[in-house]
Amino acid sequence: MIPFKKSWLMGILVAVVLVVYSGAFSAPFVWDDEEMVVGNPLIQKLSNIPTIFTSGPFMEKWDAGQFYRPMQTVSYTLDYAIWGGAKAPGFHATNVVIHVASTLMVMLVLEAFGLGTMMAFWAALIWGVHPMNIEAVTYVSGRGDALFMLCSLLSIWAWIKAVNGKGHYYPAAILAWGVAILSKENALPVPLIMSVYLMLRPQPQGEIESESAPWSNRNHHFLNLALVGGYIVFRLLVLKGGQSEALSWIASSVFWERVWTFPYIIFTYLRLWFLPYPLHMEYHYVAESLMDPYIWIGLPIVGGLFYGFWKLVDRRDFWFYGAWVALGLGPVDNIVLPLAATLREHWFYLSGIAMSVLCLKAAATLYARYRLCCKMPKSSHFRFPHLDEPNRVKRQMRALGILLTSLFLQNWVPVAAGVLVVLVLSGVSMVRNEDWQDALDLYEHDLQFEPRSFLLHNNVGVEYFRRQDFVKAKAAFKASIENSPSGGYGTAYNNYGVILENEGKINEAIEAFQTSINLSRYPLAYGNLGRVLLTQKRPDQAAVVLEQGVQANPFMPQLRYYLGFAYLQLNQHQRALDVFVK
Repeated sequence: MIPFKKSWLMGILVAVVLVVYSGAFSAPFVWDDEEMVVGNPLIQKLSNIPTIFTSGPFMEKWDAGQFYRPMQTVSYTLDYAIWGGAKAPGFHATNVVIHVASTLMVMLVLEAFGLGTMMAFWAALIWGVHPMNIEAVTYVSGRGDALFMLCSLLSIWAWIKAVNGKGHYYPAAILAWGVAILSKENALPVPLIMSVYLMLRPQPQGEIESESAPWSNRNHHFLNLALVGGYIVFRLLVLKGGQSEALSWIASSVFWERVWTFPYIIFTYLRLWFLPYPLHMEYHYVAESLMDPYIWIGLPIVGGLFYGFWKLVDRRDFWFYGAWVALGLGPVDNIVLPLAATLREHWFYLSGIAMSVLCLKAAATLYARYRLCCKMPKSSHFRFPHLDEPNRVKRQMRALGILLTSLFLQNWVPVAAGVLVVLVLSGVSMVRNEDWQDALDLYEHDLQFEPRSFLLHNNVGVEYFRRQDFVKAKAAFKASIENSPSGGYGTAYNNYGVILENEGKINEAIEAFQTSINLSRYPLAYGNLGRVLLTQKRPDQAAVVLEQGVQANPFMPQLRYYLGFAYLQLNQHQRALDVFVK
């Protein structure tokens, strides 16, 4: 049973996070939502769940790309069944509920790691409202982040229980981590974080570790390493897609440029943690030489920050939470495996928990030193008196009054500072959530701060196309192609081809569709090219293109639809019937 004091603190966490993300419920589907949710036939039936485990999140074959996140897609299937279709408010509600649950779990996990209840509460509150997490919550396609975080925290909590003598929690810890890693790859370092804790935790007096003990420290480390190694082997040998190269400016750079860019990545994450402005979805910076200012200016600033933590935070906590920050950034360091952007704000989701703790511990030490210097009297340790009121409501109200008195009268300076920080972060998050209320506003806002984002240029073009402003749409698609590395963004070529087709430039449209297929095997390009070839009475060529499209994207019904008409034009009626039935 949760103690009464803690239940009030947890209630505050729930209420504040719900208020901060209240604007998310009215946000529409944007960006990848349209492929992963709105246009995804796999999520429309619960019977498709087994198929989801053999496909990618964009309905591609599971060996066709970098991502294997079946639990994310399964969660969309459950949403679709619960809400009765692809209804944006329902999908957003699920994201918010998951984030609220994660915020509560942050408090419980930090308590289990030995943090006091109040410090765990403040760390969870700051993390829960921080605007760097918005893309994991307000963005429906950020479900992978929200889900991996909740399951990772559940895994850590169960693992701590197991380490502390309750071995029957191990299956739950492994199962939760399995769901986390199948939601997003960023859960990979979680077992390593647990091993670091195990190495640094103080041993109880008189405890002598035996190598033959059923769950010795050695066995704990072996299990954690086996989980990480097993997943890596699975990605390399089974999926065979983890090595595919992402299209981004950081991915098109050479290895040493990625190494030189890493100081920018670290500096920017920390800068956004302390000063979350301006906020935008993509960052495409690449350092071109050792003379990059982030190496010579940014790194010393980062070093100075962590030197401050070193001086202010207990050594064991410094190493543990510092390692947590570093390990959390491991999958997104962009050195060994470059990703689709140099950085994205929500990639700090896991590391942000540890950063909250480091900041609070450093602030607590500074405040304690200030009190000592000023010879301020220490506040008495607060304890609940025995509450023997016969009336339950009166008893609860009395306890709440005592709690508030303890928080805001005896320790008003740190509490006031904490409230101010939470209010500022909450305000920034609520303002940023307003950007998500209209897709075009979101894309154009973010494009101001990252003009190299070919994805944003393409998204702007799509929105203008829907508004039938074809001139602006064409310009945006051309800008997307020009701003992509080596002009290699296949999706923009497909969309540009649609504009050319509408202008009656059929041959140029066919060339654009074919380029899209050659660059990225974009599913809609197969359908568009096949359809245009059919209108040109070239069914033999259309059939070849559409057969290739169906092979690469077996779960897209539009491709089979056009393929059926190609077979009809070729007088292959039985094949056409089979395809239409399929």
